[in-house]
Amino acid sequence: RVVGEMPTRELTQATLLRRSSDALKPCSGKLPLRLEDDATTNGSRRFFTVDLFDPCWVFVQAPLDGVTAIEVGAGQLPYNFQLGKDIANVVPRPASQSADGELLVKVGTCSGATIATLPLLTASRNSGVSLLRAALPTTTGKHDLCFVFTGGSRDLLWAIDAVQLIQ
Repeated sequence: RVVGEMPTRELTQATLLRRSSDALKPCSGKLPLRLEDDATTNGSRRFFTVDLFDPCWVFVQAPLDGVTAIEVGAGQLPYNFQLGKDIANVVPRPASQSADGELLVKVGTCSGATIATLPLLTASRNSGVSLLRAALPTTTGKHDLCFVFTGGSRDLLWAIDAVQLIQ
């Protein structure tokens, strides 16, 4: 007996190169939550999987053969969580290029080389999900890609909606 519609997914080369935030691996898994986007919308709202203490994600064994660019859907949420003394456990990542911060893409490990820097200036002025895009250096094989946001504000929590590798 069918209770609702069966979800379907199209399997294409592009979908094989895409990961939503819930399909990305959290870097530490200290306090991961599934949070609803607070942006106004006429349709359904998006959900982000994000670790409140360490908002950091890994695309495990990303297939980088032929990949020339990356596109990341980034959303922001108000950081209004009452952590008390546990606020000291939040991993700080100061902005390196602008006061608005950036999304860093690192290869191998989260302390590995930065292969892309995606500025958050435009995204910081958008209450919904912003698409950030950057070219990637030519890389072959499969490698972990680590994603971390920088910025000094504890009033804002950046989260990844999805990552798309582009050939």
